[in-house]
Amino acid sequence: MLLVFSDPNCGPCNQLAPELELLHLRSATLQILMISRGVLEANRKKVSEHRLTFPVVLQRRWEISRKYEMFATPIAYLIDEQGIIAADVAVGSAAITALATGKGQTMREQMQTRLEMLRKEYESGQVELQKVERQRAYLQETVFRITLGPYRFWKNYWQRGTNHSAERACS
Repeated sequence: MLLVFSDPNCGPCNQLAPELELLHLRSATLQILMISRGVLEANRKKVSEHRLTFPVVLQRRWEISRKYEMFATPIAYLIDEQGIIAADVAVGSAAITALATGKGQTMREQMQTRLEMLRKEYESGQVELQKVERQRAYLQETVFRITLGPYRFWKNYWQRGTNHSAERACS
């Protein structure tokens, strides 16, 4: 079922209505339910003007919109046979048409696509992490050599200096 939120004073909603009617007439499997807001007379005029044959119900005080936590129009949800939202909310006429015609991805497909993208990001992140770890080890070794270098120099100097003074004293 395609659950469409609409408003009789919404220009994009009025442009979408004839498209939805065509989809409703052409598809034996897609059921459309429009949930509208506003005054009864404006909604009756819209149904009559666009010759809508699918059900249009009027919500009072946004009670259904509140449950879906969406207040923009036009928006739509694809609801499966178990009453579960099957795809992300479609916002705007083009997205709603794509959702209704099956050209949009289902929520499961979107999640699988996102998961695959995250896996690739993780793998490339692991490669980058290995590079960074090698660089870190190299820098640690370099810093160690630099800081240990003067110690070795002075140690050798003092050892040589002591030996040189002993040699000088003997000569």
